[in-house]
Amino acid sequence: MKTLHSLALILATSTLFSCNIDNLVGDGGLIDDITGSLKTCGSACAKIEACNVTPPKAKRAFGSTGNGQADDLLNNDITACASNCLSDNREKYGYSDCQIECINDSSCDNVSKCWDANSSVYARFCASQIEIKPIPGVNTTASTGGSTGGSMGGSTGGSVGEIVIDNMTVTGNEDVDRLVNQPAVNNAIVDSETPVNVGSNPPTISGHYSVEGSIDRASNARPAGSPINTGICFSNTETLANGTYVTYCEDGVPGVGRAPIVGDGNKFSVFFEIDGAPVTILFSGEIAGDTVPSAEALVTYTYGLEMWEHSVTTWVSDEPTCTCP
Repeated sequence: MKTLHSLALILATSTLFSCNIDNLVGDGGLIDDITGSLKTCGSACAKIEACNVTPPKAKRAFGSTGNGQADDLLNNDITACASNCLSDNREKYGYSDCQIECINDSSCDNVSKCWDANSSVYARFCASQIEIKPIPGVNTTASTGGSTGGSMGGSTGGSVGEIVIDNMTVTGNEDVDRLVNQPAVNNAIVDSETPVNVGSNPPTISGHYSVEGSIDRASNARPAGSPINTGICFSNTETLANGTYVTYCEDGVPGVGRAPIVGDGNKFSVFFEIDGAPVTILFSGEIAGDTVPSAEALVTYTYGLEMWEHSVTTWVSDEPTCTCP
């Protein structure tokens, strides 16, 4: 703990003396802000260490570095706690004001939940930041002979929570219903303007696809222009009472997931949650022969709010079947 407090003191002192003296006179606002940040960050880092809690360390969730291996998006281990907490973009590392308060005021058992935007602990401290936003474009008429599909993310329609699909779900799958109502995922969908192609009759996606494109917009994540160059595999599509599911994995990235898929006709949206990582991936696109042109991917980092990256890629099928390891 002494190391953490010393690092925090060094950072705060260097910040003070690097500022123009004119900015330090007057009402003392800057000095008060830095002193307050030093105190709260120091106690938060000490609490994290004392509770033996590991801060979130998100992996790059979609797209490779070019060698087929996922890399760390954040250097967010305990040794970096003080510098990350005091940085100008500390929200990116999971140290927003309400999260710091959550860490300081929670029991050790609950500290890790301060980095889960979908938890009740997070909601208790960060409620003012949480808003489940309407996702436009939902077909608001229950399926009694009408359409069973639609698109969420357009300019017209209803909101999350309306039953519009013939299997008595909002989107065509109970798990997708749950995901679009999670604060971090919901806000990212709306803010990034990513479409969700709802429906209970999604197309079958199978085989291995080569994927190329780039990130075009982001919030507290990899910047626009970052390349996406990877391969993905879909297999074992299965339709159950609560919706359709497909197995998914990415080349060179550990982990295999069973992902809920919704859609209608050739349009689909599939949600993939990475086990053990604070990440949810949404793919939306339309199959055209052996390609998915202009497929959209939304990666949401769920250890806080307003952390996401949106990309547009071209998928080309290069193997009709594949198996995830």
